[in-house]
Amino acid sequence: MVVSYGVVPDQILTGPVSPLAERVSRNGFCVIDSGLNEIEVESVQAHFGELQKAYIAKHGLTNLEVLGEEHMIRAPLTLGDKIFSEIALNPNVLELVSQLIQSRFYLSQQNGVINPASQEYSQGRWWHDPIF
Repeated sequence: MVVSYGVVPDQILTGPVSPLAERVSRNGFCVIDSGLNEIEVESVQAHFGELQKAYIAKHGLTNLEVLGEEHMIRAPLTLGDKIFSEIALNPNVLELVSQLIQSRFYLSQQNGVINPASQEYSQGRWWHDPIF
């Protein structure tokens, strides 16, 4: 067998996230069920709100606005709250990524996007931050 970079054999996807993997392959994105219950979602929201306050206090709202980053929290996993690591290690997400990337994978970028209700905001509804 000849091994080539970027060439992987076809595989038949099975399991509950397989339709999502197909959507990503076709559309470039999908929406995945986090598996979190209502109480857990509310906890994440509360943690995110506190993180946003701390982020603004650290960097200054004016500085963030100048950069167009007032609705963004960069690298939330590095800011000390383990709840965001738990989201990144969500079994549904890991299973989906494992089906899409058939070898090792690494999380190289994480952004917390803030879409304030009834306000203008600087981020799109679906965020894509290209890696260069």
